[in-house]
Amino acid sequence: MEQLVRSRTSLDRIGVICPYRVQAGVVNAALQSRVGAEKASQVLVDTVERFQGQEKDAIFLSLGTSGETLEELRFLADPKRLNVSVTRAKSRFYCLFNQTLMERSIAPQASDLNEFLRWVTHGKTSIRRAA
Repeated sequence: MEQLVRSRTSLDRIGVICPYRVQAGVVNAALQSRVGAEKASQVLVDTVERFQGQEKDAIFLSLGTSGETLEELRFLADPKRLNVSVTRAKSRFYCLFNQTLMERSIAPQASDLNEFLRWVTHGKTSIRRAA
């Protein structure tokens, strides 16, 4: 995000999508401590559901969990939620996730998430189905 700011990308053109509201609050607090409350308030930090219908030049998807439970994995693996996250970006999309999440996403219940993370990491994957 700092590189985008240095390249003169306006903060109001940057968004951060988080799966959970609590996580969005933590990200927002970290952003405030890093760049100050005034600048941080220009960056939209919210959940996937609340981001629908909006676009930003740059989107950061912060998965922020290691997928410790099958319920978490199923929630993160929802193809519709992943699709909404990616399509909010006009020109740049960044995905931040824990390596443990990639390892746990090999579970059959998280195959869509695994496919997505492989696409993000390697730039290509054999697509089994479209979201």
